[in-house]
Amino acid sequence: MKSTLRLQSPMPDIVDTRFGSAYDGTANGWTMADHTDDSNYRTIGEYVKKLLIEVAYLTSLDYSEVSLPDPTDPLLGITQSRVEGIDKEKLKDFENRFNSGEKIVLAPICIPIGGRDYVLVGNHRVYGKKNSESPAGPMYILDPNNKLTQEEKIAVAKYISAMGNAKTNKDKDCDTLDDIKSHARKAWEAIQNVNLNDTSPIFAEAISIKEGYDASLKKEEYCREWVDTWMDENKPGSYTTTGYRTRIYNAIFESGHGQPIREYEDSEIKNLFESYFTNEKFDITENDFASDRSLYQMDTEWHTEPTQTIERRLKDVIWRLEPEAKTRDAHVVIRGVKAGVRTTVTRNKGIEKVIQDLNGFNNHALHNRWGLPIIRKVLFPQALRDCDDRTYAYEWSASTRPPSFKKVSNKGSGE
Repeated sequence: MKSTLRLQSPMPDIVDTRFGSAYDGTANGWTMADHTDDSNYRTIGEYVKKLLIEVAYLTSLDYSEVSLPDPTDPLLGITQSRVEGIDKEKLKDFENRFNSGEKIVLAPICIPIGGRDYVLVGNHRVYGKKNSESPAGPMYILDPNNKLTQEEKIAVAKYISAMGNAKTNKDKDCDTLDDIKSHARKAWEAIQNVNLNDTSPIFAEAISIKEGYDASLKKEEYCREWVDTWMDENKPGSYTTTGYRTRIYNAIFESGHGQPIREYEDSEIKNLFESYFTNEKFDITENDFASDRSLYQMDTEWHTEPTQTIERRLKDVIWRLEPEAKTRDAHVVIRGVKAGVRTTVTRNKGIEKVIQDLNGFNNHALHNRWGLPIIRKVLFPQALRDCDDRTYAYEWSASTRPPSFKKVSNKGSGE
């Protein structure tokens, strides 16, 4: 559905986008600052206007037409302001509210990069609206005609996504300390990686700070002053005490941290499973736990003890149905990570522990007597973006002594 324009006066210029005609979002009366009294939107509006970034304002965009990135896309670690990623309960709440007739008041902000549309402010609103019965709503699109380079787009995305949930006197759901640590770390990485010869005004401030850092003889003092300045400008009123600022300073120099991935669609899980196990079909509806069958398939979130959840479901179906003795198999997908896990080292240790536990389940002395299913396939979809995490798959091997799980590669990608 193409966007429709709401006639108002005075009329701004028209901007062409791939979604249809839109209003010029930098024209007086039509900027982010003009449509809300939210101070963060005003700051973002002033930023894009100062740098002469083209902005298209669509009053009614069908969000299902927006080309959102894949859940594993590393750029989501930059463009999503929440270090925890998408909150499914919050997303569902928005979906229900939109189904009840609630309208979007603050238009989300996105930017196209490499053929995908990255939401910088309003991820939950966009995903909730997209999934609702009425997916049309307003949207600001930055650089809709791709006049900026990809490097410029990413720099703009980092700045604006960090501003989206900064504390104001109206906010009820502002940045957490972990969010701010992540934003500060990415801001400093951008400064350290900036090309000092770049002439784009988008990089002017980063170049100035990098040059000051390189010339400073007291680099720690320089960095601590930068943290205070960055916080005061980007997160005014948040974590102002010395103790908190020190924790933010320390976080800048941590490495290997990723952002949890929570955006997988069921179809993406199905395709991922079948790319590793090419002779299998993954269908948890057909192979559910409602009746006795030869194959059970389950898709579960990583809880505190995921093995206990899996074993409990497999034991329950057999003991509840009391079926005749026969060979039964099971396939398991475990999404996400344990609460608080942010590094691949910790995640991989968790995976190793789960596989050891499932080895024990399959090899239990009473396993056959109880008629329990043998877990044949286990898939751990990539759970952290913006680091070196990946998807892991395991297959049961009865030929080893003792029988155990073996890691398998993605047949479809040539791993």
